[in-house]
Amino acid sequence: MDQLLVDLLCRQNPRVWEQTITRHEAVDAYLALSGSGVRAVRDCASEIGVDARTFYRMVAMRRPKPSGRGRPPRQGNVGTRTTKSRASLGPHLEEIISMAFERVTRPCQLSDVQAEVLRLSHERNISPPARGTVRGRFRDATNGNIQSANISSWILDSCTLAVDLKGPEGAIAPAVLVALVQPSMRQVLLHGLFCGQPSQMEINKLFNDLDTTSAGSRIPGSIIASSAFRYHSDQLAALLRQIGVTLTAPALSSRGAANPTIGGEAIRNVVGSQLGKIAIRTRRARGELSDPVVTLETARTVVASLIERLNGCQA
Repeated sequence: MDQLLVDLLCRQNPRVWEQTITRHEAVDAYLALSGSGVRAVRDCASEIGVDARTFYRMVAMRRPKPSGRGRPPRQGNVGTRTTKSRASLGPHLEEIISMAFERVTRPCQLSDVQAEVLRLSHERNISPPARGTVRGRFRDATNGNIQSANISSWILDSCTLAVDLKGPEGAIAPAVLVALVQPSMRQVLLHGLFCGQPSQMEINKLFNDLDTTSAGSRIPGSIIASSAFRYHSDQLAALLRQIGVTLTAPALSSRGAANPTIGGEAIRNVVGSQLGKIAIRTRRARGELSDPVVTLETARTVVASLIERLNGCQA
């Protein structure tokens, strides 16, 4: 798969990957023809279900310019997270939220602050602020004071992506991403994409391949496994000992702090709610469309490129 196609897939939803690959291959076949004309354009266009005018535009996007350089792809915010601006509240609501933080007993949870905000709003006979607004203030207030003791550790985590993979033998299963990440630095040291939950043999191969990669020289001396590996902790500890890595127990987090050792949380801390255009699956909502099906090879190529860009943005 050439880099131009990979860059294009990184900016697209997985639902249109198959169509994009088919069109890309059709243009490649047309450009490889020795005597291309109107008849060849119509034949290639009919094979992929587009009209001749659309196919001409597709070919024009691929043909080099007179300077010898192809048209550069549009650069988007791939691998980066956008930050929302803080909601603007009136002085009375801001005062209520501030008083709620002062009155609750520390350490506290979000529910404690929410209850105090509702009580103060009822006393002053005004409408309380939205729960999402209080949640945002709570995160800002606790980010510098109540922080997980594991936030700076290397954590081996696993999460499910909102895409189904078709394996080499034709089996279809949800995509599972396994990654060794550091949430505080938003870095991914090691990753693997699997068709369904990876077996112990696949996890072994993932770590055994460290010696042949640049990540092998940067592997930390100790890592933490998230709760996604709680049923394989003994086998994982034995495997890591073979490569000189110690599997340590996570430190206890303060009450009210985020816990990145919960399955999937460490990866979400690093990449956000989605990797490129691939959403991280939490739970399927009622009536939601089924996940698109792509090949394992294509998904691995695109995910590797997105993680490489993410690491480059944080370097």
